[in-house]
Amino acid sequence: MTVQMSGAKAIALFGFAGVILGAFLPWAHVLFFSVSGLDGDGVITLILGVIGAALITFGRRGTTTLVAALVGVVACGIGLYDAVNLSIVAQESAGTASVGAGLWLTIFASALAVVASVSDAVEWEPSNDRLRGSDGRCPKCGYRLPEGAESCDSCGLEFERALTRRYHRIR
Repeated sequence: MTVQMSGAKAIALFGFAGVILGAFLPWAHVLFFSVSGLDGDGVITLILGVIGAALITFGRRGTTTLVAALVGVVACGIGLYDAVNLSIVAQESAGTASVGAGLWLTIFASALAVVASVSDAVEWEPSNDRLRGSDGRCPKCGYRLPEGAESCDSCGLEFERALTRRYHRIR
């Protein structure tokens, strides 16, 4: 089975892979010791990363990519919560604790996954249908226009190209 995916989906998958990797890396450094993400909330973000990657890989556009974005938001929220708590502990302990690379990776990778998942649900494409009439006729004189016409052959009205947003139906 071949899985085809858009650029946004590939970036989202890369983000969720970063969330998975971040769970295995150190989330905190205390004196000379490191605390792995798997010793705490990293287990939750690991599970969320796997769920998000599965949704992106095997899901369809629309609801599935929006659910993947929600999964990413939860993972990012957990990472931010732990980073803030660790920063408070570091201040109280005279700087003997610090945020580890795994926690930073989890925060930034999950944010990337969220942005990419949402952008996959919305597709931008150039279109001038809105300005030349969606029925393929000139809005001024009603002349039947050939595909891709930039002006009306009958009355000379010139059409502007505009970016219109096309949303995928959510099922």
